[in-house]
Amino acid sequence: MAEPGGGAPPPPPPSFDPKKYQEVAEKWDAKNERTLEDALKKGAERFGKLKAGPGRKTGGEKDFARLQTTSVEGAISSVLGGALFNNLMVPGEIHALENRLGGESFNNSEILFQQYKSLFPHLPKLRKLVRKNVASAEGAQVFLKVLETGSTQFFPGSTEFNALLGTPNGTAATYLILDHGQDLDISTISSAEIEETDSKIIFHFE
Repeated sequence: MAEPGGGAPPPPPPSFDPKKYQEVAEKWDAKNERTLEDALKKGAERFGKLKAGPGRKTGGEKDFARLQTTSVEGAISSVLGGALFNNLMVPGEIHALENRLGGESFNNSEILFQQYKSLFPHLPKLRKLVRKNVASAEGAQVFLKVLETGSTQFFPGSTEFNALLGTPNGTAATYLILDHGQDLDISTISSAEIEETDSKIIFHFE
């Protein structure tokens, strides 16, 4: 359980490194094209799963209790061994800043939900999930290709929407609905947005 005001504030998220994304762009090859194709397929499959409707999963509190959690004014950090979940919560928004499993068997979407619930027990309707500093190889590659379009917001049915949802960054957005949509008052993802600053992918819920 989070301890508001207790302990040291969570460490800041890693800073955006434009050089890293430039290096990815320069090395784009057939492997990256396959990554994009895989993301498109996964994104379409994930959005299809949402037709099952919002869910209500229980029992996640037990895993969350294993973590040492501290919070300061919405900044919340949960740690165990090499696992680190360093995020920012405001009513209606989850800002995922730095999330590492570190070999532990945690579910990222479940931890995000439990962190949100620990700070806002009344569970205000979730409007968006912000994934900041997209770091995975797949996420960075897809982010760059979508960035090339010159657009910033994409809607269900578009290639760009499916590609973003199909990255590892889209997994939590999907399962926040499938596992906790009833509690968060959400049933679908209405759009996906990108911001070059801090390499953000933003999933908007309805």
